[in-house]
Amino acid sequence: MTNRMAWALALPLASTVLVPANAQGPAADLCEQDRYLHTASPDWRDQIIYFLMLDRFEDGDQSNNDQGLNEYDPADSHKYSGGDIKGVIDRLDYIEGLGATAVWTTPPVANQWWSEEAKFSGYHGYWARDFTKVDEHYGTIQDFKNLSCALHKREMYHVMDIVVNHTGDFFDYDKSAITHDPVTGFRATNPGSPTNAPEGFPFNLNDPRRSEDRDAGAYNWTGELYNYHDRNRELTEQLANLDDIDTTKPAVREAFKQIYGDWITNTGVDAFRVDTVKYVEPQFFEDFIYADNGILKRAQSTGRDDFLLFGEVKENAPMFSLAGESKMILYYGLPTRPLFPSLISFPLQEEMIRVLGQGQPTSAMTYRLNALMLINPDPNLAVNFVDNHDVPRFLSQGNLPAFKQSMALMFSLPGIPVVYQGNAQAFEEPRRAMFAGGNGTSESQFNTNSEMYRFIQKMAKIRKDHPALRRGGLTVLAHNAMSPGVFAFRRDEGAQSVFVILNTSEKRTLLAGMPTGLKRTGGLEPLFGTQSAPTLSADGSLTLELDPRAILMFAASKESGIRNAQSAIGASEIALESSLPDAALTDPFQLFGQFDGPDKELLLIVDGDLDYARSVPVGKDGKWTVTLGVEDVGTHDHIAQLYAPESSIVGPQIAYTTQRDGADWSFAFADPANDDTGLTGNFRAPTDPSFEGQFDILGADVSHGGDILEMKLSMRETTAQWHPSNGFDHVSITTFFDLPSEKGLDFSDEINAPMPEGFEWSAMHTVFGWGNSMTRAPDQKIGGAPEVFADLANDTITLSFSARALGLASWEGVRLYVTTFDREGEGGFRNTTPEGGPMAFRGDPDGPKIMDDLVIAIP
Repeated sequence: MTNRMAWALALPLASTVLVPANAQGPAADLCEQDRYLHTASPDWRDQIIYFLMLDRFEDGDQSNNDQGLNEYDPADSHKYSGGDIKGVIDRLDYIEGLGATAVWTTPPVANQWWSEEAKFSGYHGYWARDFTKVDEHYGTIQDFKNLSCALHKREMYHVMDIVVNHTGDFFDYDKSAITHDPVTGFRATNPGSPTNAPEGFPFNLNDPRRSEDRDAGAYNWTGELYNYHDRNRELTEQLANLDDIDTTKPAVREAFKQIYGDWITNTGVDAFRVDTVKYVEPQFFEDFIYADNGILKRAQSTGRDDFLLFGEVKENAPMFSLAGESKMILYYGLPTRPLFPSLISFPLQEEMIRVLGQGQPTSAMTYRLNALMLINPDPNLAVNFVDNHDVPRFLSQGNLPAFKQSMALMFSLPGIPVVYQGNAQAFEEPRRAMFAGGNGTSESQFNTNSEMYRFIQKMAKIRKDHPALRRGGLTVLAHNAMSPGVFAFRRDEGAQSVFVILNTSEKRTLLAGMPTGLKRTGGLEPLFGTQSAPTLSADGSLTLELDPRAILMFAASKESGIRNAQSAIGASEIALESSLPDAALTDPFQLFGQFDGPDKELLLIVDGDLDYARSVPVGKDGKWTVTLGVEDVGTHDHIAQLYAPESSIVGPQIAYTTQRDGADWSFAFADPANDDTGLTGNFRAPTDPSFEGQFDILGADVSHGGDILEMKLSMRETTAQWHPSNGFDHVSITTFFDLPSEKGLDFSDEINAPMPEGFEWSAMHTVFGWGNSMTRAPDQKIGGAPEVFADLANDTITLSFSARALGLASWEGVRLYVTTFDREGEGGFRNTTPEGGPMAFRGDPDGPKIMDDLVIAIP
């Protein structure tokens, strides 16, 4: 018996018992009369969390799948699929074998089963109808206790997902009703699903037409939230029509402390993930967490002295902006008055998508990590993730090598890594079931020999074997300020240092004179990506030619030591003798200089790209000359560097800007208004008033010059009502490219539609509010996603494409086919039914996913 378990036996038994929601007969007692129910808190910095959706992970008890209200249908992604708590217990070997040490499940509480308004079920767990019970589809309270105990027996931990901001959708307000009277415009929604109202005081008091309910004030009597920039409305209005709880009320606060304290005491959970935190005032959490009857005190009464709470504060985080972190700071509190010890790193996740999946400059990652280290009370407690149930999968926007890089980053950066179900099987759909017969899955997806399962195992082992990756500081050593390419950093803890080096480009790139801070003797020992130890230069710097999508990890050998002084990039024998003008280059500019090394030829590398390097002959007198070109339309910053490949000598960085005003070609294309009714004219937009013409293309202004193609789409309407990260919502734009001299496809499985006559696509771009990706036919994701700019005032969406990203020398002869439809926030297409609905298209469910289209031909 471990000391921890012996200690747990001395705890008093719980004094209250949660009521099982749907006992199907007595469940097996894996807790052995609560012997394994409670355990001491771990050091959370050392943990690896596996996150799963109860309904979509494994079906361990088929008897609870169908509760008889037409809410269960594995073929329908909007309905219950059959996963449950027993299924999780059955698959703990799979989770533990991956390297995870904790399991986080979506909320187990009893949910609203079906929303007729949204045509959606509460299978996900976030539409509570009773915060004290387990949902009938998931099992019983005993099952949930058993999960805790089964984990504790393995010296693993149980993280419960909780909600305090809202219940399910039991009432709404007519959007035309503008009044402070809670009765005016009120209407009850979704009766009998399976109850007409939430259960349990005070949440059952949800009808303002009754004076008792109004006096209790458990809810903010409001309609749907649209204005995310108004802080008061963000805190009080309904998120996605879910009934907003008034968390300022003492009765509500006391109820939640009692309810969730009971879950700790009675089911043995070790941590809480808190949903939708930013929609709740910080003062609530100060009371909820730190009050004398708050969560920490309840946890301490069970022997958990470091009960972890980490919150969801999802705020858009544009590149080189602290907008996301600014909202997070509100919920970290102050050193003298703390709130959450940890928050989920949404800004970092967005940056990984942009930098690794979409091909943005790696300097954006440096910016984001500097922010992470600055705002987090303990950066090593930040909760990091790549995928979850609410965002498009990485692999829907990036390729497998890029996905591996994202996992390598997550396991090696400061913070607690979270592996989401399906990551180890390379899923592209965010809520696909893991079990055979579940939604989207015909065969079991628990393959422990899959490529990604083995990769994640390796990352987990490296992390566990190196405390510097779990508890160390962070120093960024190299990045590319202009494009994808090098990103390198070092983690230090005591005498241990680990180096991580990535090439985020699909092309070879140069790591040029990276300062390691090490002595030359001893050097680096390989951990991943190579069997060879690289050679450091005399000053301890490192120069390497990196393969596309390389991942290299090294540990500093014991003999290396750490230098106090950092080496400078560019301490070389390649001299630059010409001077660049201060202004942007509008014409080609000649550089010249001297090289006294052995190489007869240098390479001019622009923005780190070795595959596009230009040869620079070196004369017998050591002199060299090269011209910087000005080809691309617009204003662009670059960094050039001369490199002697034989002797691994690099010259100084040459920063310059090019500016070209005139395009090689431009044209304005027109499209009729009000023709957004599908290819057959039989499709109609969802009936919710927020859909008001966003699918309708009115025209496109298209121009190209050098590498750049700019397409400005004029739309009948543009909106950003749901706070989308790309600046617009209510429309998905899919653009197909017919490339000269390439044999393409005349049909798209993605949108289930034929191409126009004579059109064959070789590449495809997809952009919507929360996604931006490039694909090579038929389904190979590539980097090089375009920059996106939405001008809501003028109803335009501008996309800037790169010819080089598509392997083109120019844009001449290229044709584009632009289509519109809509996707949900997780990335799947919005539902289509024959009758339509507030959030569903009306039309043929099997028809093409096109509302409007436009063909563009470039001569």
